[in-house]
Amino acid sequence: ECPLPSVSILNEKFAPVTMKTVGWNISPLLNTPGRIGRTELSAAFLLSRDSESCGKLLSEISGLNEDRKDFLKEKISRYAKELEANGRGARNFIYIKADDVTDGYTGLIAGRLSDSHGCPAVVVSAVEGKGIFKGSGRANGVDFLSRVEPFAERFERFGGHASAFGFSAKDSEIDAIIRDIDRSLDG
Repeated sequence: ECPLPSVSILNEKFAPVTMKTVGWNISPLLNTPGRIGRTELSAAFLLSRDSESCGKLLSEISGLNEDRKDFLKEKISRYAKELEANGRGARNFIYIKADDVTDGYTGLIAGRLSDSHGCPAVVVSAVEGKGIFKGSGRANGVDFLSRVEPFAERFERFGGHASAFGFSAKDSEIDAIIRDIDRSLDG
């Protein structure tokens, strides 16, 4: 028997635990606290040796996860309406400066918008007081990363894979970077 109650609790909650439940249920659940700067909750849950404490932590994490789902649903709806009213923000992809989300949500929003609109999406958010934007790009069926890599030196941080990338860029650079990405998708 595993000495960590978290394993037993997850087995009970998500039985049977399969690769699908890990990928679609457990991972997003345990990733949620990190999106809002509370990574200690998931760490405490996974490392606790006390069943009661684990149960309370999982309840708190589950509540945050439900809040995350509601928040995302509201933001996706809002941005979809803005896209309808104002267009994509760039010629070749959806571009949103999200003034009301943290960088922990930009990839989720970009992914949902890309999927629902059938084109690449980039969502950025300002890091308060830092002069930096953090963001994510998502695209299915387009090697988005290869279109952005030529501009890698202009980012403060940059990385990803063919259909998803994340970055940070100076406030003074973000609009020019977005224009260059847009041009890179012209052909």
